[in-house]
Amino acid sequence: MTHTIEVENIKCGDCVNSITNALMKIADVLKVDIDKEVETITIESSQNMSVFLEALSKMGYPEKGKNTVLRKANNIKYNFKNAWNSCESSTSKG
Repeated sequence: MTHTIEVENIKCGDCVNSITNALMKIADVLKVDIDKEVETITIESSQNMSVFLEALSKMGYPEKGKNTVLRKANNIKYNFKNAWNSCESSTSKG
């Protein structure tokens, strides 16, 4: 079975090597191909795709659109900005 996964954070050849080596250690993986430019990983294996998604996420390569760390950071930034603006507007009135 062939699985294709779009991930985030593949920036260089070392990333490609790290991902390939780690995925090849998972049971029943026959082949791993990575396109660094579009951040796509193609895996030939009988394993369930969830095994690969979990492994990739733990390595710092979450599935595109599922980067919860970045989402949390953006929420913190947004909440801080709103609190700061609220504080500034209340001090400028007094």
